[in-house]
Amino acid sequence: MGFFLLSLILPALALSADKTSEAQESSKNNVPVSSAPVDYRLRPLDLVDIRVFQEDDLTMTNKVSQAGTLTFPLIGSVKVSGLQVQEAEKLITDKLKDGYIKNPQVTILVKEYAARRVSVLGEVKKPGTVEIPPEESLTLLQAVAYAGGFQNVAKTDEVVVRRMIDGKETKTKVNATKLMRADAAECDYPLEPGDIVYVPTRFF
Repeated sequence: MGFFLLSLILPALALSADKTSEAQESSKNNVPVSSAPVDYRLRPLDLVDIRVFQEDDLTMTNKVSQAGTLTFPLIGSVKVSGLQVQEAEKLITDKLKDGYIKNPQVTILVKEYAARRVSVLGEVKKPGTVEIPPEESLTLLQAVAYAGGFQNVAKTDEVVVRRMIDGKETKTKVNATKLMRADAAECDYPLEPGDIVYVPTRFF
């Protein structure tokens, strides 16, 4: 029995030692791992750490501007808004390779996520803004739930979602009554930061 237990414990200890060794090696080389979800796209006002391996002069903390850009030494202004973290890393890497650094290794860490909000107005119990968690999405019905739910006089079959696209406002009518009757959660209407949800009044 003792030999059997020992044969189970030793491999586990070896695996733990390997992981500890890898973590120590990563820490020793000062190569950080991105904290953002794989599908997260950078947004204006995100606060990020940018590190270039073995290039201390190029390590910096910066905030993505309202225009969606970062200003970085040697390469100037870089448009990163809308890019996934790995895409932004590659973009900066490629620009640094272009005559500045032979083999740059760039890592971007999101330190603080910009606030992402939608507004829910009209015939809901608690009109106002709803914050979208940094690593999550938000749907119309979820936003209404955060706003306390529909009032009894809400016209739920003609909820209006206002959204800015390329500087122009669009309006989309959404049948929330139909969404509430749907069997699958994926039938819900996805919202984006900055959306305004307006629930009109139903006249009897």
